[in-house]
Amino acid sequence: APMRGALTPHKDIYAALKPGEFAGTMLLGGFRGLACDLLWTRANSAKDRGRYYESVALAKTIVQIQPRFEQIWEYLAWDMAYNIAVEVEDPAGKWSWFLAGLEVNRQGIERNPQSERLVRHLAWMFHHKGDTFRKEIEKSNLVTLVNPLFERINRDLPADQRIPLLPAGVELSNFRYSEVCYRATIRVAELNRLRVLPFVRRMVPIGIERDGNHLRNRGEHFAALRRYLTSLEEWDR
Repeated sequence: APMRGALTPHKDIYAALKPGEFAGTMLLGGFRGLACDLLWTRANSAKDRGRYYESVALAKTIVQIQPRFEQIWEYLAWDMAYNIAVEVEDPAGKWSWFLAGLEVNRQGIERNPQSERLVRHLAWMFHHKGDTFRKEIEKSNLVTLVNPLFERINRDLPADQRIPLLPAGVELSNFRYSEVCYRATIRVAELNRLRVLPFVRRMVPIGIERDGNHLRNRGEHFAALRRYLTSLEEWDR
């Protein structure tokens, strides 16, 4: 019980539930933990047998029972974007599972707006796994996925500390998304008086530099130079 309490963020679990989920969770009462354990076992068994849709459905049931359990949201997003995407053979299917992972991570942040951990995980997914889908990310308007999250975070921040929103209708690299998401991670941590992990601050200039490499490879050398200079300024900061 102390471990479970330590893993659950400060807000009351029922505040994160949607109306349709509230009654079922109330009926489970103190058996929520046991129900999640049983569902988790079934979900892993389904995934091991290649029944991915069943595995995802069971995992989504878990987050409905315990929407404030950050680790479950993180695991579900990672499982879709990494484990299941690798098992799928066709490129379109891999891309679809990566998008599904991003979407679940976004939903987790919506349910846990004070979660530094989930914003950080979204940033890492863009930086790491997103590099596999560079062309797809550029062609997709993922600004509609991340900007609403930034707007939600900005509501609690002073005007001079707000996260800049990404421009719509512009082809952006996965590293640009990563950079802004890591900036958001720092803001969420500072807002909630959480320790900012040292590597998180370093990932901002690294993302900017790699975005510059991306622009250089496209022949946009002047834009790449501006990004390199911005990266150096960020390293100094």
